[in-house]
Amino acid sequence: MPNEYSSGTRVELTATFTDINGDPIDPVTVTIKYLDPIDGAEVVLVFGASAIANPGVGVYKLLLDVASEGMWIWRAEGTDTPQISEDGTFKVLSSPFVAG
Repeated sequence: MPNEYSSGTRVELTATFTDINGDPIDPVTVTIKYLDPIDGAEVVLVFGASAIANPGVGVYKLLLDVASEGMWIWRAEGTDTPQISEDGTFKVLSSPFVAG
């Protein structure tokens, strides 16, 4: 079951990249993609040219302000050998305190 948040919430997306031994690694390029549930628009962000943070080796975070209700789908990808990815979902529910 995906995590659930109220509209108007700031959601933290976290992706952790490891090598085949389970040791944390920083991929050459990291992208985080997400789909807005209202119009299905795909947003692609690249580390170094966006708000993606790298607080530790192999850890990448994005703070995302969500307003659209529905199921959000996201994916983090790292280019390396091999390419690494992590997918996730979360659900945004309406809030009587946030104008829609």
